[in-house]
Amino acid sequence: MKLIIAMSLITISFVSTAATQEQKNNTKFIQDLMLHSKWAGMCGAIKQMGNFQESTKMPGGDEFIARFIATEQARLNISPQQFLDVCEKATSTYNDYAQIQP
Repeated sequence: MKLIIAMSLITISFVSTAATQEQKNNTKFIQDLMLHSKWAGMCGAIKQMGNFQESTKMPGGDEFIARFIATEQARLNISPQQFLDVCEKATSTYNDYAQIQP
């Protein structure tokens, strides 16, 4: 009887640990997806601002976009090249996620 109880406790412990690890993996995946989506959205919005400015030639628009991007880089404490690299990676990863079929 003690053996059955011990085996049951070991099994429950193992299942609980496995479930917890699976939850951690799922949470990590969801957080990663959210982070890449947020970055891809921000980068897409900045790209759209550039496209809009290119087509409208709005007075002061170039300066606004440059200041906006510089402010974001300072807020995030990253260089212009790092900003471009993160945008490229986030957009690529987001597009990969978008191809996943349920």
